[in-house]
Amino acid sequence: MTKLLLVFLCFSYVIFSHAKSPHDESYIGTRIEYQAHQLTVTDSTIAKKIFLKLPGHFYHAGLAPELLIKNHRYFYCTREPDGKFSCNIYLNFKYNGELSSFEKDLDYGLGSMTEYLSEDKIAGVGEVKLAGNYIDIYYEGELAKKVFSKMDLAKTDYKRKSGTDYEIRSGRHTRCVSLYADKEVFSCRMRLPIDPNKKKEEIPLNPNA
Repeated sequence: MTKLLLVFLCFSYVIFSHAKSPHDESYIGTRIEYQAHQLTVTDSTIAKKIFLKLPGHFYHAGLAPELLIKNHRYFYCTREPDGKFSCNIYLNFKYNGELSSFEKDLDYGLGSMTEYLSEDKIAGVGEVKLAGNYIDIYYEGELAKKVFSKMDLAKTDYKRKSGTDYEIRSGRHTRCVSLYADKEVFSCRMRLPIDPNKKKEEIPLNPNA
């Protein structure tokens, strides 16, 4: 029951309210990693779907022309020369739950070198939903605990329901919940908008085409 309440609190946040469309795609068990302010969808199959869904143009890396890169708002996605895909999202350095934007932020694509050298990469699984004009990422456990800890200056609310205490930290596109019951449980949800008005570009069979 407590886990259901935890999921509900993440789903019920106003910025995540969205009527389900028959065209929505949801993928449970998607591999995700976190390190140095960077959340990465490492599941190549799902990252490829994100890459293809993002509007705009991809480009070839200068020193590695077979490496394809696509940036859009909060996403940095790549196709490696071996055909493996991954997509990154970056938390900013203000610890308020906001994400770094490709269009406007100088810290987009950057991570903390101190954190990178001193802390291990955290790996887990989550759920990725591809909808009409947004991509939704939900995850729990150590991944969520780490992101929660990076939001200590975010808007914070406290709730108590059925003898259970909840701490809710909210940013513009990110919401994390800590539940205090027999043990502390964490969950996070990111709802990332995409621009449906920008033209999408398919990946050529020949990466050098």
